[in-house]
Amino acid sequence: MSDKVPVLRGRIVGRGPDRRARVWCQYCETFHLHSPEPGYRVAHCPGAPVGPESPYKESGYIIEVAGEAEGAPPGFETGRAA
Repeated sequence: MSDKVPVLRGRIVGRGPDRRARVWCQYCETFHLHSPEPGYRVAHCPGAPVGPESPYKESGYIIEVAGEAEGAPPGFETGRAA
């Protein structure tokens, strides 16, 4: 793990057992979904050949939860914004 782990702000989506923290990945240009608790996460970035290489794959990131999402975009359930 890198010495400097990036911090991403996430929003909570879903209800009950389907609650997830949704964070935007600037490298994949999509949302990644994680368990709703704040803290360190391993990146879900697919990397080459599916998408661009992401430095998050090496460092991971810390999620800061910034509240509930309002009007989640279509596709949030899969992590892919429309």
